[in-house]
Amino acid sequence: MDNDINFSSLLISFISSEHEYTVSEELTDGAYYWRVRASNTAGTGLWSEEWSFILDGTSISLNKDGLPEQYALLQNYPNPFNPSSKITYAVPEGTKVKIVIYDILGVEVLDLVDEYHSPGIYTVTLNANNLSTGIYIYRMIADSFVETKKLMLLK
Repeated sequence: MDNDINFSSLLISFISSEHEYTVSEELTDGAYYWRVRASNTAGTGLWSEEWSFILDGTSISLNKDGLPEQYALLQNYPNPFNPSSKITYAVPEGTKVKIVIYDILGVEVLDLVDEYHSPGIYTVTLNANNLSTGIYIYRMIADSFVETKKLMLLK
């Protein structure tokens, strides 16, 4: 398990013959990603696709299919950040999702997401190389769901 989707800094590695694993380490808020592969006497298989979960001081309820039960926009991570940060959000049904970045005066500075999403949990990377140091607002609009959060860029 790692908090980087590129698995550049492994947090947890384990060997198990079980179908379930409970994380005993204390994890901080943010997005976490995991993948698995099998090994036996015949060799080692390929890595699975990546899966993710989010810790943000609250929880995202998942249904029996592992899909979110409600919309959610989580706090970007890391925050403050330079020059990039990840924004994770949950979509419980197929809908158009829009995430816009505004400066502190309410002027739109970046259209981060503007597309149809199937149900799931998504993470988008905000690249702020072209933005100035300061406080920004990001807003997610999906169906009748609207939520706004603050982020801080430090250069």
